[in-house]
Order: sequence, then C-alpha cells, then structure tokens
Amino acid sequence: MKHENQLKAWVRLNSQSEFQSFMMRNNSGVLPNPLTGIPVRFGLGNDSCQTNAVFKSSDLIGITPVICHCGHTYGVFTALEIKKPGWVPNTNNQEYIAQQNFISTIRQKSGISGFIQSKEDFYNIYK
Repeated sequence: MKHENQLKAWVRLNSQSEFQSFMMRNNSGVLPNPLTGIPVRFGLGNDSCQTNAVFKSSDLIGITPVICHCGHTYGVFTALEIKKPGWVPNTNNQEYIAQQNFISTIRQKSGISGFIQSKEDFYNIYK
C-alpha cells in the first residue's frame, strides 16, 4: 500500500474480519471552540500539552476478544499506530517517543499494541 490512509483502512477491515477486533479512529488535537474561542482538547489521553508531549495515544483504539485457557472470552484493549510504508523509527523524534511510551504501557498491561507500516507488522502484533 502506498499511503497511510489506505493501510489504516485495511487494518480496520482486517482486524475485524480476522481477529473480531472493534477498532475506532482516535483523532487527537486541539481546536478553538467556535463560540468561545477557548481551546478544546480531543483524543484519548490528550489532557494537556505536557501530557501529550510524553504520552501520545494511537491512531486506532479498540478491543479484541481473546479466549483464555478456562474458556472465557475477555476483551483486550488494542491500540494500533499506523505509519506510512517505509517509515523508520527515530529515537530523537519527540512524537515517536511519546507514541512509543503509550504502546509500551499498553503492552505492559497485557494489551495488544504496536506500530504498523505493513501487513507483516499487523500480523506480528496480533500473534
């Protein structure tokens, strides 16, 4: 796929059809309220500039059903950060660091999370 948006659409479709995940787009940012001019923050975890600088939530947020050894099905928090094909992580880039912090936290709490720039990345995350 040539573009990030194509990959994002493919990931949403295939996470549902192959893993029964329910994934939603997580737009994040800040815009002025058109009536008051007061800035309104939106997006998961976008509480403040300071928080967003070190902890940036993923593009797709959702839940994936997982059957445990006892036979019960549980919903596992899922967060997927979509990157354009050919993207290379840059440890000097603050946005990457903040996104990595979020992904690492989700994984530490037994969630499904990661960066996706290809179909291979997608399948590796869900393994």
